[in-house]
Amino acid sequence: MRSISRVVWVVILFLFITGLALFLSEPLGYIAKSKFVVKLVIFGVIVLNGLLLNVVVAPVLRRIPFGPRTVPLSSRIRLLRALAFASGAVSMVSWLSVFLLGSVRSIPVGVGTGLVAYGGLILVAIIGSQVYARILARPRRVVPGKD
Repeated sequence: MRSISRVVWVVILFLFITGLALFLSEPLGYIAKSKFVVKLVIFGVIVLNGLLLNVVVAPVLRRIPFGPRTVPLSSRIRLLRALAFASGAVSMVSWLSVFLLGSVRSIPVGVGTGLVAYGGLILVAIIGSQVYARILARPRRVVPGKD
């Protein structure tokens, strides 16, 4: 996990440096492009979400059960588990959004509409992650004579 985390942070640093260099080449032109502004906000979400994952979730990740439960979980562990699933969903939607925005020439919507669409995707992803987490956490039914 630490190795993967380091690679992700190196990629984020590389994206920041290249994005900053690109922006500084024509600041007024880029600030006027809705695609650039939306990508910038999403990049900020990626950084904040990464910090949340590394500072709050990662230190206790090994103690969080992600499969079916056999014993009740403490409220702190339940919260961290929900946070881990939500954060993963935010990461997936954010990275995919940045990739898709980078793949298209321009977006036919303004900054506000783009951010509302992104926010909607994030909301759906978080709700989906929590539903999925609850499905995984269902207590196992023990059937006598079967293992």
